[in-house]
Amino acid sequence: MNSKFRLSNLGTLPIRSAIGLLSGVCCLLLATLLTSGTPASTELGMLESRAAAAGNEAPDFLLKDLDRKPIRLSDFRGRPVVLNFFASWCGPCLTELPLPQAAHLNAAHHGYVIFGVATQDNRGAIEILAEDIQLTFPVVIDGDNSVGRAYRVIGPPYTFFIDANGIVMDVIPGAIKWDTLNQHLDKLLNKDNADAV
Repeated sequence: MNSKFRLSNLGTLPIRSAIGLLSGVCCLLLATLLTSGTPASTELGMLESRAAAAGNEAPDFLLKDLDRKPIRLSDFRGRPVVLNFFASWCGPCLTELPLPQAAHLNAAHHGYVIFGVATQDNRGAIEILAEDIQLTFPVVIDGDNSVGRAYRVIGPPYTFFIDANGIVMDVIPGAIKWDTLNQHLDKLLNKDNADAV
């Protein structure tokens, strides 16, 4: 007797056996798909579970940018970071976004990074927004809001000022004004310059 299964034999198998066999094949395919993706070390979302509060180390996370490239917050370690949470549907965010963009244009000269997290939003809306207002700083998508929740972002915008060692220096809830951004950037850069001496 031939032990190979052929589709032509499907009609001769009892219904339960055929359903069981098809269920097994589906489970095998699903398991293959789930395990053939990215390794566990590159899962998206929060990588650490500590509070994102002033004086604490900023919890690390991994999200994909607009080019679908994974970026970790810790990729920027060694440089001060202005971490800005925003959304395309948020009026105050739309008013505020030109400020981090302008700061980003000066960032290379001063050694800091502007880093955006689009939270409670979808990739399509953020891509359109980024193109419309010509955002050029790195932006990652937090579609399920897991990073926003971990950072206790009740509603965007929220801005975190993180020193070169990864310590949160200040947290500003709500839309930030130009003078406030400059003041906190000065504090962040002067602190890191003092640490370097």
